[in-house]
Amino acid sequence: MPIVIHALDNLLEALADVLAWQHLMGQSRPVARSSALADSANAVFPQSCWSQAGAEMERHFHAFTEARRQRVGAMLHFQAQRRQERHPPRPLAGSRSDGILADVTRVQESFRQAAHSRVMEPRALLLTDWRASLHDGALEPPTDGFFDSNGMPGWDVWLGLVSVPDSVGQLCLLSWIPSELREQVDDAVQIDAAESLAWCVAESPSKLVLLPWGQRWAASSRAVERTPGPA
Repeated sequence: MPIVIHALDNLLEALADVLAWQHLMGQSRPVARSSALADSANAVFPQSCWSQAGAEMERHFHAFTEARRQRVGAMLHFQAQRRQERHPPRPLAGSRSDGILADVTRVQESFRQAAHSRVMEPRALLLTDWRASLHDGALEPPTDGFFDSNGMPGWDVWLGLVSVPDSVGQLCLLSWIPSELREQVDDAVQIDAAESLAWCVAESPSKLVLLPWGQRWAASSRAVERTPGPA
């Protein structure tokens, strides 16, 4: 029977930041390991899949998400300034700074709205039980480096750390998987001999259904479809 786990308190906010970050990178293929976030990400997992979960890791993860959010905000502010320069506000329409703030707020809200629908997509959320990894490099080639040689997903799509009772490490890494990578990642879930990867289904922003470890989406999602809902 599928396991229900408590999602991140700020799941939609974190996903909105990831969506904004990917958009702002402006690449044709989703960015997995941007240099801008490298230092903050490496502080979370200083020993890659051998890193121990704990309060220090959670503090570093909070710092990582704050660093990403601040960079997103700065980039949105810069873009809004450029738009204001190209299209100055009309007289009596408010100050330039008010216009920039309104522009940034509008764009941020668009990503928050997008997060509400994107979180419900099939194969959107993946859990990594990093302490279970075989660190054998098997996942790197089939995903074009989205997973590194230790089975860790790229940090640009990290959402948060989630407590999973039946996992090896007890704490797992939740990531958002861009649609362009979902087929490759689904293959990796099955390839991984350690069964350290599992898809999740968001029943709500506060509740995730954990699908079986090491099973492709098509096989494991049928169990959720057969599970009766609340009376």
